[in-house]
Amino acid sequence: MELESPSSETLSAELESLRQRVRDLEARLDDERHSAGDRFRCAVDAAPNGIVMTDGDGRILFANRRARQLFGYELDGEMESMSIEHLMPERFRIRHVGLRESYHGAPEPRPMGTGRDLYACRKDGSEFPVEIGLTPVEIGGERLILGMIADITERQRATAAMSEKARILASVHEAVFTVDGGGVIRSWNPGATAIFTWSEAEIVGQPVSRLCPPEEPDRFHTIILDGLRHQSRFESILRCHRRDGSAITLAIRAAQTVFPDTGQAGAIVCAHDITRQRELEDEIVQIAEKEQRRIGQDLHDDLCQQLAGIGCLAKVLQQELDASGSTRPADALGNLVEMISQANTRAREISRGLAPAMIQREGLTGALSELASRTRRIFGVPCQFHCPDPIFVEDEKRAVQLYRIAQEATSNAVKHSDATRIDIHLDLLPRRLRLRIADDGRGMPPKGATGPSGLGLMTMAHRARLVDGDLQVDSSPGTGTTITCIAPHQNE
Repeated sequence: MELESPSSETLSAELESLRQRVRDLEARLDDERHSAGDRFRCAVDAAPNGIVMTDGDGRILFANRRARQLFGYELDGEMESMSIEHLMPERFRIRHVGLRESYHGAPEPRPMGTGRDLYACRKDGSEFPVEIGLTPVEIGGERLILGMIADITERQRATAAMSEKARILASVHEAVFTVDGGGVIRSWNPGATAIFTWSEAEIVGQPVSRLCPPEEPDRFHTIILDGLRHQSRFESILRCHRRDGSAITLAIRAAQTVFPDTGQAGAIVCAHDITRQRELEDEIVQIAEKEQRRIGQDLHDDLCQQLAGIGCLAKVLQQELDASGSTRPADALGNLVEMISQANTRAREISRGLAPAMIQREGLTGALSELASRTRRIFGVPCQFHCPDPIFVEDEKRAVQLYRIAQEATSNAVKHSDATRIDIHLDLLPRRLRLRIADDGRGMPPKGATGPSGLGLMTMAHRARLVDGDLQVDSSPGTGTTITCIAPHQNE
């Protein structure tokens, strides 16, 4: 059976159909190319950095929106066909031509101008610092260069500000260092090296306990870091030691901080060496203490003896008047004898307060017990001493300062608070000694007292610092006052 050949009309129709399908495919491909081009242009225009494409002659073929903003060109296509050198300060243009040609001969992705400060020039002639990355690409067999341009003006300002702060930090005499939440030293300035004698390389990365006395390795944690958990800034006096083990006393100012690399909270610490100041203060206090004792001794040995002698003579005279029958003069003289006796007793009490010999005989607990007894006897205010544990303070200077704090607090309660009851507490904490004086008087405003009691509070705070302690005042109007001093004490 023979097959019939297709007619010419049929072949023509099929050929036209094939041509139409090719035209449709070409149109779809063209649409895809335009769509991809549009997507690419949108992506490039949305880029945060300026992007400029140049040919081998340095002529700009394309510049994205950010590039136009950086250089001050508002219209699309305004930068195209310009020479890339036109975007540079005039002093760099001639030299850049040779550099550009050399790079185009052997292109590779790299930053431009490594090790040099690069500047670009805006349309209005103003200059700004830039950072440029170069990337060679090949499109349609032509080698082109993509330049990624970033304005680093703000970065340079921030860097300059940081450098200035670092220079200031390096020039200050105070120790400035940072400690993270785990108690590890993160940074260390030259002032800290001068005070502690540890170099930055030796101490950074070490626990802050290395700065504390061996017998109190947690002192920084318990005072500074714990204090910053309750307030953003904290001040205290801290006893530390240098690299050679010698003791040092520091005035500490600490503030909360957050480390940007880890997001971890920590502390920035500024420490001023007050060792010599504390030594001088201690000498002044000791001189004042000796002078108080001398005055007390003089009162006891001189004035009290004279009053006792006058009292004896008056008593003899009273007896003679009684024998002669002179009743009225005898009665008056009897009143005089009683007043002299009371004055003698009062003078002896004052001499005991000025010269607390009880500390030397029976220690701090005996002296505080005698203070409570004397307060009851002289002022008629119930005053009790509470000490649940046997406590011995070996350092007499420390015992005297704690006694003076209790003495001042008790005096304030009697004279300024109208207290009807006073309690003196002495107890032990881990490696600490706590002295508390509580009264039921009228209390103080939140900011503390003014006048004499305000001076008394400052005096007590100063005495607490002399024994490396901390003084806390808890009071509000109508609720009484509690004064607490916590000082180091070896009680294991």
